[in-house]
Amino acid sequence: MNTVANSMESIAVLFCKDFPEVVRKARLKEPLFLETSHSILKGVLHPSDNKAGAGMSKESWQFIEAMAANGYTVTAYVRLSDFNSLIPFGDEFEAFTANAVNEKILGKLFPKAQSN
Repeated sequence: MNTVANSMESIAVLFCKDFPEVVRKARLKEPLFLETSHSILKGVLHPSDNKAGAGMSKESWQFIEAMAANGYTVTAYVRLSDFNSLIPFGDEFEAFTANAVNEKILGKLFPKAQSN
């Protein structure tokens, strides 16, 4: 069997709809309405490089592409075994905005963790 396929683990992929518009509104300090989503997919996360998605399974990539076709942008890949994450943006403000969006998504996913 393929060793990459055997080493795949659960990765939470976080999405924000119309993320470029969210970034624009954040830059202008306008009110935001976030439409977010997440899914647990199979992949391999390498947070030290910018190819976090390179280790995603074919089915995971197909799901991510379908979400993109519906206006969603990946704002983070989070390895569930240790919560190591990668925010796939080079632009500092986009990464900052994505991090804020991701905190909202993770707060919904793990509400008890936020209350402590």
